[in-house]
Amino acid sequence: MPTSLPRSERVARARFLVETAAPGRYNLFGHNCEHAATWCATGFPESHQVRVGLYLNMLRSAATAVLASYAYRKAGRIPRWIVVATLVGFWAVAEYHVHQSRFVREIDRAWRARQADDSTAD
Repeated sequence: MPTSLPRSERVARARFLVETAAPGRYNLFGHNCEHAATWCATGFPESHQVRVGLYLNMLRSAATAVLASYAYRKAGRIPRWIVVATLVGFWAVAEYHVHQSRFVREIDRAWRARQADDSTAD
């Protein structure tokens, strides 16, 4: 886990998030309250809960692959529920990466640009 930023920077980051809050930006996968709080505290927009969910999704994917292989050997076809479960898993990972990169692209870059403007103004 990264080290915590100084209190003044954590507060400044939190105020920045409140000032720049846009409707519809919140997303369970890539921009939730834990992402925002971790970004304010450490500078890294990461959610431990989402990361654990992705690891569990990876384990589910491995189990699904084993079941698909077994079903194909046994019946010569893969059941629909296995296909659906696989597609849902791919969707969840894709959603995380889309929204996580959006958080970094929109918020972290705007923060860095603001910091650069503030440092040149001083």
